[in-house]
Amino acid sequence: MAELRLAVVLQSAPYGSLEAAEALRHALGAAVEGLQVKLLLVDAGVLLARRQGGQEGPYGSLSEALQGALEAGVVVLAEQASLSRWGLDSQDLLEGVQRIDGFELSQLLEEAEKVMVF
Repeated sequence: MAELRLAVVLQSAPYGSLEAAEALRHALGAAVEGLQVKLLLVDAGVLLARRQGGQEGPYGSLSEALQGALEAGVVVLAEQASLSRWGLDSQDLLEGVQRIDGFELSQLLEEAEKVMVF
C-alpha cells in the first residue's frame, strides 16, 4: 500500500489562537503514524518558521515543536511571497525549513491525497 500524502496548511500566526499548535500536532502525529507529511506555511503561518522571536503558544514553545516535527520527517515549506510580506528571509528561518514559490505550493496541494487547513 502506498504511503498517504498529507498536506497541512498553516495560514494563521503562531500566537493568539490554537491553529499553529493544532497544525503542528496533526502534522507530527501523522508523520509518527508513517504518513508522508508536508507542512505548508502561508500568509501569517510563515511566522512559525522564525528562528527566534518568542514563539510561545498555548502549550509552550512552538519553535521546539516545529523542530521536533522536522526531526520526525515532516517536510516544512514556507511560501516565498508570504515570507517577503512578513520581511523574512532564509537566515530568519529554522534550519530545515525550505522556501517554495506559489507555483510549487499549488503543485503540492494538487498532489496531496488529503489537505488540512489551519
